[in-house]
Amino acid sequence: MKCIDSELIQRYIDGEASPLEAERVEKHTAVCSKCAKSVEEQREFAGYIKRELGQWGKQPVIVPDFVAPVTPKRRLKLKIRHYIYAVSAACIIFMIVFLFTRKNKGEEIRLIYSVEGDYDSNRTVSQQEMTIIMIDANGKIIEY
Repeated sequence: MKCIDSELIQRYIDGEASPLEAERVEKHTAVCSKCAKSVEEQREFAGYIKRELGQWGKQPVIVPDFVAPVTPKRRLKLKIRHYIYAVSAACIIFMIVFLFTRKNKGEEIRLIYSVEGDYDSNRTVSQQEMTIIMIDANGKIIEY
């Protein structure tokens, strides 16, 4: 009689074997001590695994608290910040000089320009013939 393989023994132990397979295993183990010993060893091992898995499920699972990682704020590079500060300071100084130090306080100068003759659209503005007249606040022509 041919011995049974370990896969069939495991199905028999787990109760997954068909009735014909279970009857074959029982009949064979009654006459073959080697296969009977194999069935007993696999049964003990399966019981050990089931016990350990049962104990494993009963142990408390400790889940640590979630701590969000601290992300640093994005900072401009030092060189760029220095450049921005310098440009800002220059703008402020320029505004102070322009607004508070006028040579002709109280006087107003108007610039009037006119184009004499035909306007040629094929030429640039700098190539056009034009007249620029500067008039002060009293209506006096300064330059022509």
